[in-house]
Amino acid sequence: MGASQSATLVQDNGRAASEDTHQAILRQEMSRRSIHSAHISSRFTSRTMRGYGIARCRMCSRRWTSHQASAKIDLNNLTVKVWRQKCQNCDQLVEMTFKEDEYKRMVNNMLDRLERQMRGETLSNHDDATRGGHGPPHRKELCEGCDWGSGDCRVTSQTNRGFSGQSSVRSYSGDNSNYRGGSSGGGGGNGDGDSDTGRIVVGSIALGVGLLAVGGALAYAFSSYNEKEEQKKREGKK
Repeated sequence: MGASQSATLVQDNGRAASEDTHQAILRQEMSRRSIHSAHISSRFTSRTMRGYGIARCRMCSRRWTSHQASAKIDLNNLTVKVWRQKCQNCDQLVEMTFKEDEYKRMVNNMLDRLERQMRGETLSNHDDATRGGHGPPHRKELCEGCDWGSGDCRVTSQTNRGFSGQSSVRSYSGDNSNYRGGSSGGGGGNGDGDSDTGRIVVGSIALGVGLLAVGGALAYAFSSYNEKEEQKKREGKK
């Protein structure tokens, strides 16, 4: 077996072990939070999350770290795709690795986003940023997640869908009949809830106006009565 074949086998074995670890952590965290993939809307099952990654090139032994390392996490299929980066010295493709606590943080960030989206919140792409700053500028030409510089980064170009038009957000139980976070039109919130609130507000305003009118009429009548009584007293004295 040649040296290149041996290196390839080592990389493949390492990647398989890494994927197994990623999947195990993903299953563990979803189970701990009672989140089931079958009950998640397809719009929110997959997302590329950013984290602090470590790399070591097997060809030239160069080592580096990146705050822009990223992994595509699929909550439906329970798979993880770690985007690779190129070594600056020899252009070797290197898969980034994450420490266990960092990967758990990335997974829980995604699960936090999911729960907030299911409550109807609109989120920015800054919510998945890693702790401790962002380090040096990200070189897109060395990043698989950025299509090697030919496209936008998969992390920063992601948008929140499902909040204009009819919402596809579902509750964990699979029944969204009582879920109030979705939108039945162009705006946020439940349509029926908004119309009920509108009717209550209009009714309250009408009641207030009516009470003011009644109060004004009573005050006018009382004033007129007092004037007449005063006039009678003056005429009696004459």
